[in-house]
Amino acid sequence: DARNFSRAVRSLLGVVSRRNVIVARDESASGAHEVEFGDYPISIDADEFEQLGRDPAVRRRARQIRSELGDPAHVILGIDRLDYTKGIRHRLKAYGELLEEGRSVWLTPRSSRSRCPAASESRPTVVCAMRSSS
Repeated sequence: DARNFSRAVRSLLGVVSRRNVIVARDESASGAHEVEFGDYPISIDADEFEQLGRDPAVRRRARQIRSELGDPAHVILGIDRLDYTKGIRHRLKAYGELLEEGRSVWLTPRSSRSRCPAASESRPTVVCAMRSSS
């Protein structure tokens, strides 16, 4: 969140921050730069999703998908990149705890981040953690 970002920037870069503005001193002629930051949550239309959830065709398709997955007690759907830099180890740990409680399925549509150095560096750790937990 924005507070963590502000603390990290102050700690790592030694810059000044006030509320939602970072002031970065520039040794060049321009002096200082101000960067505004904040929490900018995205949202969904909850009413539309609730209405879709009541649609008979959607409910039939949901039952069909559950059946194809072996009728799990929980279906966890992560709509994000399988990004090794974004807490995947924590998600795997949480998923492991759900598996211990009962039948669960975790689905994550995937896009590759193989060109991202941080993702490439973290991948072996995550794969090793996955193997050791199975």
